[in-house]
Amino acid sequence: MSPSIVYRQVTDIQRLKEIVKFQEWIWSIESVTMLPHLIAAIHNGGVVIGAFDEEKLVGFCYGFAGFKESQNLLISHMMGIHPEYRNMGIGESLKISQKSWAADYGYTKIVWTYDPLESRNGYLNIHKLGGYVRTYYKEYYGEMTDEINKGMPADRFLVEWDVHGAEKELMKRTEVDLDVIDLLVDGEAVAGGLISPIGTLQELVDDYYAVAVPKDIHFIKKQSIKIAQLWRHELREAFEKAFSSGYRVVDVIRHKDDAAMNYYILQREKTSSGAHT
Repeated sequence: MSPSIVYRQVTDIQRLKEIVKFQEWIWSIESVTMLPHLIAAIHNGGVVIGAFDEEKLVGFCYGFAGFKESQNLLISHMMGIHPEYRNMGIGESLKISQKSWAADYGYTKIVWTYDPLESRNGYLNIHKLGGYVRTYYKEYYGEMTDEINKGMPADRFLVEWDVHGAEKELMKRTEVDLDVIDLLVDGEAVAGGLISPIGTLQELVDDYYAVAVPKDIHFIKKQSIKIAQLWRHELREAFEKAFSSGYRVVDVIRHKDDAAMNYYILQREKTSSGAHT
């Protein structure tokens, strides 16, 4: 990571205007959170944090206040990184800065959504940061027509990230032999040189399962939107069943011998007495 990157809360209107332009440049005008919303949020329990290389804006994250099931939540709604500064750990550092701010402000949990097919994001959100997932939103944003989401139902995972408390129990399987874990979806079938999913749902009885997910869904979409859509529907079915059966996603691993797939790790939740649900 560049030693010159600094992270700080953004409240100045001119800097907020710069972040609005930054969003439009990275994504499109349709995806921008506009200035009045940013200002309203930061005056009412929200926060904007910028990443700066000297005074150059190279990344930001934005969260607003939420409330659900008697719990105060910080909704981490957006994060963007300058293309020339990606793969430098800036996204992770922005999230950690956001968590530190949330702890000082009095929040107990940060939540956000992302596309479960974006396994690179999952690796950051779950493996690196320590978030977990137990909620699947089907067609969360309805039909989206932007370049990233076009042609696919906009399904989303809800990541939960506890601000306080002990580290949760995790099974870090960086060197796991995936052959010993039942795969809800595997990558054995190949159609036209592309890996396709096979639904292998069964009765869920073990403590852990691995769920295969493509490392690069955008490559698959460019080659075959039908195979990409098949991945969407098979993973939707797998996760909806797993979550309704008392499992949560606790890790994302990159198997050293598998160049095409990443793996979500499902763990059966335990009750307060220590028994499995």
